[in-house]
Amino acid sequence: MRGTPTVRPRQWNQALRAAGEDVGVYWHIHYRPKRFSEQAYSEYGARKRSRPYRRKKVAEKGHNRPLDYSGEARRDSQQRKVGAAVRRRGGLEVWIRGPRKLNYRPRTKGRRRPIDMRSEWRAWSPRERVKLQKVLRQRIVYHLRRIGSNQRVTVRLNA
Repeated sequence: MRGTPTVRPRQWNQALRAAGEDVGVYWHIHYRPKRFSEQAYSEYGARKRSRPYRRKKVAEKGHNRPLDYSGEARRDSQQRKVGAAVRRRGGLEVWIRGPRKLNYRPRTKGRRRPIDMRSEWRAWSPRERVKLQKVLRQRIVYHLRRIGSNQRVTVRLNA
């Protein structure tokens, strides 16, 4: 990124990276638990599980939450590992470590496709995207002011 007249490129990249990490932490606190709730079926488009699987899970575990059978994935996701990197053309990449358990792709019998738990973990709802963009904008402004840019700051994000 070239920066702005009042902000050097290095300062801009520092602010963007710090804001990206803040967004990752915000996601981890506010949106990670939703991945393990029954609300995820409608909010993130998680595929419904087969009827025999649901019956067995409700009988054994007492719930029908996606991505949560033994609780291992939920516990593993509680470790907050967040990072951010600024790309050459001014793009921002934020990564959040997901549970290793979600890489497992169970075999299915018959015609059903296996459930891709990793894509269910990574899914975003439109509401979530708007809120995270707002948080990113606020955090960029905060970090730019903290670095020392006292000028008025306007941040536009391409989504």
